Amino acid sequence: MPAAGGADGVALGLLLSALPCGLLYAVLAAAAAWGSALGGALGIAVLVAGTTPGLMRVALLGRLLAPRARTALRLAGAGLFALNGVVLAGMGSRTLQLSRPVPPAPPPGPDRR
Repeated sequence: MPAAGGADGVALGLLLSALPCGLLYAVLAAAAAWGSALGGALGIAVLVAGTTPGLMRVALLGRLLAPRARTALRLAGAGLFALNGVVLAGMGSRTLQLSRPVPPAPPPGPDRR
């Protein structure tokens, strides 16, 4: 897949921002519970200020390493993607098993005191 740039890159970034993120949802819930719009906005601003430097470092590292190790990075990314799918499928399967109704207990036997 070729790298997106310009308007395509902006559109891709906007689409990717719609992907679920546990950290983002936790901060959104906390911001909603803050009690004021200013407090909620401050909570979101702290998230942005805290995550932006790390994301910028990852992007820069990707640009520096990509020309030298493009094939290895793609294979590693595909492997991690597949592993993530297996883990999520296992978690979903376990959740479905836990949500099954519990069978009723057998009737009590004779008292053996």
